[in-house]
Amino acid sequence: DRDRIGMHREFVELKGAEAMLQILRHHKGEVVLVALQIFDKLSRTSAREIAACGAIDVIVRICETDGQAPHTIETALRVLHGLTFENNVKLLLLRHGVRELAEALTQARPAPGSVEALST
Repeated sequence: DRDRIGMHREFVELKGAEAMLQILRHHKGEVVLVALQIFDKLSRTSAREIAACGAIDVIVRICETDGQAPHTIETALRVLHGLTFENNVKLLLLRHGVRELAEALTQARPAPGSVEALST
């Protein structure tokens, strides 16, 4: 865990973020979830690099796409949240309307457990 930052830096230097972005653009299902999980791990240490490769637009689009699996939406939102810890990237997220996206998602989808509570 101590070498995490170095490993993240090396991953980004070797164009790993760009490769994950291509996966998000061209694939669906479980592969997208894995790519988002990788971005989630990188989001606090490599936020600028993730933003620079254009991932914010693609991740927001994933959140806006109807029919996405709840786990995929959750992971995408975790990535966006992790990016907010870098001030410059947070400003980019606000310009992309991420706050409004999160509010719309919480209003449009029932909270976990609320469906179960209604059915009992």
